[in-house]
Formats: sequence, C-alpha cells, structure tokens
Amino acid sequence: MDLPDIGPIVMEDAETGEQLYVDYSRQEIPSAFKEAAQKRADDLTQTFKRSGVDALRSPPRKTWSGRLCALQR
Repeated sequence: MDLPDIGPIVMEDAETGEQLYVDYSRQEIPSAFKEAAQKRADDLTQTFKRSGVDALRSPPRKTWSGRLCALQR
C-alpha cells in the first residue's frame, strides 16, 4: 500500500486509454493512494465475511506458497 517517491509519471487507463499526469513527490498523492487501498481492502474483507468466505491477505512481494507455508507452522 505504500508507494515510493517516484516523482512525476503519466498513468494510462488500460481500458479507455485516458492518461493522467500524477506527481508522486507531492505528499498528498501517496497518502490518498494508501487510504484508498486500505478502504478497498477493508471493503473486500467485509464482503468476504458477509459471504462466509475465508480470506487470506498476502503482501504483494510475498509468494502465496511462502505465505501458506508460514501458516502451516
């Protein structure tokens, strides 16, 4: 959920081709991204709970197999 300070970049919507200039060096940009990502994760967790589905959160840099093996210990 944390974004590095990569400076200004152009992001492109893969479906529409719309481009957006974003300056990640501005402090409010990474903060807003982190807040939105946390809200999405919380919403998914609640959806899974309401549906009776077990969920496993895994950090993006960790493999699923490594995460599952850690749970077996």
